[in-house]
Parts: sequence; structure tokens; C-alpha cells
Amino acid sequence: MSEQLNIHGRALRAWYEERQPEALAAMDNPMGFLEAQGELIEDQIVTLEREFYPPSKERNEMPFLERVGALNAARDRAREVVYAEWMPLG
Repeated sequence: MSEQLNIHGRALRAWYEERQPEALAAMDNPMGFLEAQGELIEDQIVTLEREFYPPSKERNEMPFLERVGALNAARDRAREVVYAEWMPLG
């Protein structure tokens, strides 16, 4: 089932399997649902990542490895925020 899912769709599937297996089992097309939701999650992460890592003159003057590190940190932070919204732990 996970061959067509992006990383976020697979994470969402694992969350449903652990926390709400009955909801996933009751869906007519769980694969389509997870695939669509995974794409929405990716879009939200990319949008939020831009807020955490805005283009700036300062960034362009940073050494390459610092820019890469800052971009990775922005993406990780965005992923944490979006996952907390889509897949709450509580």
C-alpha cells in the first residue's frame, strides 16, 4: 500500500494504524486518502519552511554549508509544526 505514498503519507498511515485503525479500516479508499493528505502535508511544510527561512541578503552572504544547515533546520521545524497539527500525539 505504501509504494505510491510520499514520506508524509507513510507517516500519516503509521499514525492512523497506531492511533485510529478503525477510521482507516472504515475508509472506502484509504490509499487515495493517504496519498492526497500526504501531498497536502508536503505543501504545508514547503510553505511554512519559506516562513522560517526567508530569502535575504544575509542568507546569500552565508557560507554554503551554513545556508544548507539553515535550510535543513527550517524544513525540520516546519515538519514538526505541520506533523503536530496533522498527527497529534495526545
